[in-house]
Amino acid sequence: MTQNQRRKAQQRTQVAELRAAQHHFRRIDPVLSQVVATIGAVQLPDKRVNFDAFADIITSQQLNPKAADAVLERLRTAAGRPLNAARVLTLGEAGLRGCGLSGAKAQALLSIARRCGEQPGFLRRLGQLSPEETVVTLTAQRGLGAWSAYSFLLFHRRHPDIFAHGDAALHGAISALYGIAPRGADGGPAAALIQSWSPHRSTACLYLWAWWGRRKKES
Repeated sequence: MTQNQRRKAQQRTQVAELRAAQHHFRRIDPVLSQVVATIGAVQLPDKRVNFDAFADIITSQQLNPKAADAVLERLRTAAGRPLNAARVLTLGEAGLRGCGLSGAKAQALLSIARRCGEQPGFLRRLGQLSPEETVVTLTAQRGLGAWSAYSFLLFHRRHPDIFAHGDAALHGAISALYGIAPRGADGGPAAALIQSWSPHRSTACLYLWAWWGRRKKES
């Protein structure tokens, strides 16, 4: 299969997943169904399982997307494209901080870079683990918590049934739409609601992020 054929096959899969998710939401959740009607189509960005994924995730921690993109662009300019572990290790902590990363984020990225250097098959194996194994593996890594693991699974592994627990925007959207304040590792009072979106929780996240972003712009 050529690269173009793979891309088209992936697009067909994404369309089918979106339609299945929309049908599911219309059937079980009138609130989310209205969000779907308001937002229209959503789509995951085209990201890969590679070292750049962790630069993206670590840079994005607790930063708005515009600021994170600016830091990531400076990092890619300094270390070269595509980002890889060897180039990041060459930059070192001072070089990473010069690109705008905090000391903690620089150390987290260097930790991942060292692991990739010591275990050349680490990223390939990470792409083959179950979601549960992925969370355990990544949260054991310096500077990576559950939010980072969920982001990796959702955006880079493109898993269809991941909810990014702990994400402030998702919590804000659920609180505003349903009058429930999620908390804890499973959503606490919102756990049953979140579980009801399975097996399309990733698409639910995309709709809630889109709705929250629109609401913030309009407020």
